[in-house]
Amino acid sequence: MVHSARHRETTHASQLFGRARELADLRERVRARERLISIVGPAGVGKTRLLLELSRSAPPAQRGALEVVGEGPGQRHRPALVVAAPSPLFCDLSAARSAADVVFRLARSLEVELSPMPNAETTHVLAEAIENRARVLLIDNVEQVVSELGVLVGELLELAPTATFVLTSRVPVGLPDETLLRLQPLATPDAVAFLLDVVRKHAPEADWERAGSQLLDDVVNHVDRLPLALKLVGARARLLSPEQVLENLRGQLDFLRARRTSGGERHASMRAALDWSWELLGPEARQAVEQLSVFAGRFDVDAAASVLAPDSAPDTLSTVDVLETLIEHSLLQTAHAANGAVHLSFYVCARELGQEHLARGGRERAARERHAAHFAQRSE
Repeated sequence: MVHSARHRETTHASQLFGRARELADLRERVRARERLISIVGPAGVGKTRLLLELSRSAPPAQRGALEVVGEGPGQRHRPALVVAAPSPLFCDLSAARSAADVVFRLARSLEVELSPMPNAETTHVLAEAIENRARVLLIDNVEQVVSELGVLVGELLELAPTATFVLTSRVPVGLPDETLLRLQPLATPDAVAFLLDVVRKHAPEADWERAGSQLLDDVVNHVDRLPLALKLVGARARLLSPEQVLENLRGQLDFLRARRTSGGERHASMRAALDWSWELLGPEARQAVEQLSVFAGRFDVDAAASVLAPDSAPDTLSTVDVLETLIEHSLLQTAHAANGAVHLSFYVCARELGQEHLARGGRERAARERHAAHFAQRSE
């Protein structure tokens, strides 16, 4: 059976909050036949949910232009015959770890039998199936195989010229044809509405709306308004009040977990989701997450360079490189001030994970001393 996105709808039938603009943007990009669209964002921001909503809301194929019938003076026009477009095809790569895994899972979604054959022939078989059966491929969870998928998609873009690929990832694929849709956390009002919807499902008797807007704003902002975190928070409403939830959220990453989930291990807790991001980082980037977790709020490149330079003068160039890596991996957020200054900040849960690793490695005191020295120097 073709792995159409419709087969996954039953577990994602809840209302979509706060994504109307992004969904309209995606629809327009697909209609404009952009070849490779990557939905990029942090763990738990709702990339898969948006991808599935795109599949459900895909408009029917547009009627083609008038076709010309006959030649010369007897020429006339009639509406072109339109063959119904295939449904978008969904392929989940969360379990893929190699190029062979990527090919196998894509082939299985396309219902293509891959007997042993040269790689070039395999790619041609997949391209033909895409042209005939899919046209729009929705490929989920690709961050751990971006290099392998990038090679394959680069070839398929050439061999299947009418196909559009829509991917979800925490990291861009990096191909020339790629356009990004960076999915941000929900706006605060949408996050509150989403949280209250989750609470009503888990604990209909709990009246969290009476807690007041400020408390609810604090709760959703403490988890960066990420839908996965909000789901895990809302599930606690059976036993805890909003005040108790907020208190337990402070510095307790393990509070954000579910007893049962149908969404896979990575969606069972924020820790599991973040551990996945951690595994994708190289040693230098991991060390940067640890040391930069001493910043409680926003910081700039100069401050980061001071904290990241334990035995030498701050190195702005290498600092910029590692910060760009953390931004690409959807761990850091950026904000541009009116005067052109760029401020960075961690997602709350990512910072907490970094703090845990920093304390475990015995390097916290030194990082905090460099942090204090930098701001002492600035204040002189």
